[in-house]
Amino acid sequence: MKFNIAKCKVLHVANKIAKSTEYKSKAVFLYN
Repeated sequence: MKFNIAKCKVLHVANKIAKSTEYKSKAVFLYN
């Protein structure tokens, strides 16, 4: 349960970053 909450928080933060810096998120996506 705790893991799921942490995962949701990480995804939420990642989503915000991806929206504000779409170009960077695309570069990160290619590297991963």
